[in-house]
Amino acid sequence: IAKLEQALAKCNNGQADAAINQLNAFINQVEAFRGNQLTNEEADYLVESAQAIINGINDESIDCSGGGFSNPGSDTESDYNQSRQLKIYPNPASDRIYIDLSNFLKQKLTISVYNHLGQLEFKLSEQEFHNPVIKLDFKEQKLVDGIYFLTIKTSEEQYTRQFVIIR
Repeated sequence: IAKLEQALAKCNNGQADAAINQLNAFINQVEAFRGNQLTNEEADYLVESAQAIINGINDESIDCSGGGFSNPGSDTESDYNQSRQLKIYPNPASDRIYIDLSNFLKQKLTISVYNHLGQLEFKLSEQEFHNPVIKLDFKEQKLVDGIYFLTIKTSEEQYTRQFVIIR
């Protein structure tokens, strides 16, 4: 998992090639652990996750220009700045994350969490938040280790940030 964290950090620092190299090292390490420390199912999941990130970096659906993961279909400067102000912590997380909603107070929001395959794992629909920071607890969802995408949708725009679950 340390190699995965390092790859994400490299991507978030604008080092796409270094991130891909680190992800390939992660895949090699997973393959070395297959059948010993990892079951075939666990290894397949981790390799698929890393490969999905590599593919995203290569097709530019994941932005490694220094701003973290991009918002698909969002190219304006204001969208980019707003997305960068959407903070999730801790990242990586274990059972819960905190979301800084300072830029979204008193707006109706839909908050969704998707896994690396784009499958919906968690959703809060059309809620108005008055606290600048909210906690999402994932203990009941039993999210497996991996990469997830948090999407905040307002009536006009959508913002997406990635986070990692490691237990």
